[in-house]
Amino acid sequence: MTLFEPQLVRSYLLSDKGDLFKILLNHYAINIITSSKLKLHIDRAITIFNLDSDISVTIFENFQENFLTKVLNSIFRFGNKSTATIQLIELRRSLGDSVLRTWLRYLIYFTLGYSTRLKTILRLLFYLSIRKKTLKKLFSKEMFLRKGSKLFITSLTPLRGEDVPIGLYFKKCNIPTVASVRSWDNLVVNGLLPYLPNTFLCHSQYMYQGAVRKQGIKAKSIAMSVTPSYQSEFIPNFDQSEDKEINFSYMCQGLVMNPDDENFVKWLVSAWEKMPTNFHLYIVQHPAFMMHDLQIKLLPNIKLVVFHFNETTLGDYYSHLNKMNLVFGGGTTGILDAAFLNIPVVAIGFEIQFQNYWESALRYLDYFSHSADFFKDTNITIAANKNDLVNIILNYDKISVLEREIVLKYTGDPTIKLSDSIINSLSKY
Repeated sequence: MTLFEPQLVRSYLLSDKGDLFKILLNHYAINIITSSKLKLHIDRAITIFNLDSDISVTIFENFQENFLTKVLNSIFRFGNKSTATIQLIELRRSLGDSVLRTWLRYLIYFTLGYSTRLKTILRLLFYLSIRKKTLKKLFSKEMFLRKGSKLFITSLTPLRGEDVPIGLYFKKCNIPTVASVRSWDNLVVNGLLPYLPNTFLCHSQYMYQGAVRKQGIKAKSIAMSVTPSYQSEFIPNFDQSEDKEINFSYMCQGLVMNPDDENFVKWLVSAWEKMPTNFHLYIVQHPAFMMHDLQIKLLPNIKLVVFHFNETTLGDYYSHLNKMNLVFGGGTTGILDAAFLNIPVVAIGFEIQFQNYWESALRYLDYFSHSADFFKDTNITIAANKNDLVNIILNYDKISVLEREIVLKYTGDPTIKLSDSIINSLSKY
């Protein structure tokens, strides 16, 4: 089993105190493949949860792409039939890429994106471009792949971790693979998957559409599952009537995703001076995109909050969101998390300082297909300007929760047991 992202370590291991692994251990001996950076964190967790005698941990890292692999990965990056790809191409152009390079990327988009056969050929070429011996040397200890061995990849995304080369190694060893991706939007925003598993675990109906239409995965190779972070067991119980404070959370995107985010936070803090004193604001920073140099004097009813992946659980994070009367933000992840808990949500549809058109987070409303689809499907309330948002906050109790059925289209069915999905898929081989 691969675990290369701190967010996935929290979802798969920390949040349920190792219960998922305890169930899997009834069926399989488990070897977690990870990086040296995460190994100590994982070792500490499996010791605390009394799993250290049953789970081994192997390091795999320092995979170096050869020239052909780099070229193919560049092609895969722009071969996804998604408006998010157009946004990326235009962003690169606005930042200085040549006209020739821009048109070459559009050529890739319109040929590879719309050709299943070409996807198959390039994936085969990618498979052949990396030698088995090269991959074997990157494991910290020799992999003894007994008869009946299987691989579960938690994040089959080429832009993060080293899950893809590990998948290629196991495929070259004729070991069946079941794989998924970290998040509901990964199939439409991160390019084409360069490697396809025997079975792809799909989190939701929206992800299923992305797998078939964007990635060219055959329907017979897809098994429906649930996102690790959107399981009913993580939904906390809380009676808002017990809390006399009125709580709001702004879900930061960080400057990488939203160049205007710091400007917005500063304006929001200044605007909060005119809010009722029992209106409490929580500015929640994404742990992967923190703004470290925020020079802001906070009022007593404003707090900066970060739920670090290696220090908190999903229970901690959801307990916070569950106390909110309203959650607002520019991106989709925090809004979807709150909507999963039936908390009223609002999308930000304006900027404090106008940004480069293609860098602007407002592109989430149109060219980022995953966000645009979610906003359109749910008919979410969008704050069009400063005054609009202030009025929404003052009249927070008039914002309704999003329709549950539509939210589940994106989060998946929270009653599905993840352990059953993994075991049932692995047992086919």
